[in-house]
Amino acid sequence: MRLKDYLLIFVTFGFIFLSCKRKDFEGPEIKTGTIEYINIPASDPSIGSQTAAVYLPPDYNPNRSTGYPVIYLLHGFGGDPLFWTELIRIQDIADYLISTGVIEPCIIVMPTGKNAFGGSWYTNSPVFGAWENYIINDVVSYIDNNYNTVPDRSKRALTGLSMGGYGAVKLAGLHPDMFGSAASHSGVLVFDAFLADQNGNGIADMIELVLAENDGAINSGDLQNLGPQRVLTTFMVAMAAAFSPKVGSIFDFDTTRNEWPLVQLDTVTWAGIRLPFLNSGDTISSVWQLWKQHDPIQIYIDSAANIVPQGLRVYMDCGDMDDYGLNYHIDPFEQMLQNLGLQYETEIFSGETEGVLFPPDKFPAGHTNYLYTRLKYSFIFHDKFFKGQ
Repeated sequence: MRLKDYLLIFVTFGFIFLSCKRKDFEGPEIKTGTIEYINIPASDPSIGSQTAAVYLPPDYNPNRSTGYPVIYLLHGFGGDPLFWTELIRIQDIADYLISTGVIEPCIIVMPTGKNAFGGSWYTNSPVFGAWENYIINDVVSYIDNNYNTVPDRSKRALTGLSMGGYGAVKLAGLHPDMFGSAASHSGVLVFDAFLADQNGNGIADMIELVLAENDGAINSGDLQNLGPQRVLTTFMVAMAAAFSPKVGSIFDFDTTRNEWPLVQLDTVTWAGIRLPFLNSGDTISSVWQLWKQHDPIQIYIDSAANIVPQGLRVYMDCGDMDDYGLNYHIDPFEQMLQNLGLQYETEIFSGETEGVLFPPDKFPAGHTNYLYTRLKYSFIFHDKFFKGQ
């Protein structure tokens, strides 16, 4: 084709484009909400005052006769409220859904759940902070006292990612009188899945993977060098600080059983952790039972008499190539919800997710992929609950 032919095509399509009216290319008007950063003090002095981000919907009216529903959005391990507002920009998702009428205006509260270990697991640790109480008592009461909310479970929901997904489902299960709807994006839901060959596919269990990060055995030097280079070990240490902490003399810690002192409290007393496994890879039953008390699936089974009458609803999703194998937590948790007769929705995302242009081997559905779509789904799920649908 000659150059003048290319130019003719370009001019022709340019003329067609310019001749179209502006309104043909306009979308819906998107109104913008606002983000406020506030400090919410904790009853537990070891937690202190923590930053939270609060999304207020477009045209928020503090004097509106009907209060706004509230979604509490919990961040993942190592994160903080800025993950939602600066990296994900949750305000853009909410603005669009509200402005287009997909969901009703709501308040979104993003509290801090990060401690010295990178994550509190939103759990009351007798040693490292009462983080469940902080969310349930301090954060919720502060929001209800300072914003135009509906202080009732019918207009209160929890959503979270990863550690936050765990926290959302766990806290809703422990407090169904406070929250009517919970959503987990790539959350830890079934602790026993950490011990199993995942679905018979030959993938090593979590304990084997943690030991492999540490050349086959945990030692004190490994616990002084946590972070991205030992991500699974770091997770395990933080979980142990939440689920199986220990306090005593440094001589009370049996390091051959993976009991490790971490923080010196006074001249003779240390705070530390008990990992639920030996360096042989065998679990330590007494410690594992402490962990099981914080296992979401076990909590729902044990608390069914409180959860079922309240009609708690649960949304779950995960990528089919989750980096930590959390997709294998979905089926057993879903089966449990079905056995209890609770309403739930489940989504498993894959590299072939509709609307994604990349092939699965180039853009797999990992731990945090497709988060915009997944958050949209959970917000719509909560909105249906708020509307009594």
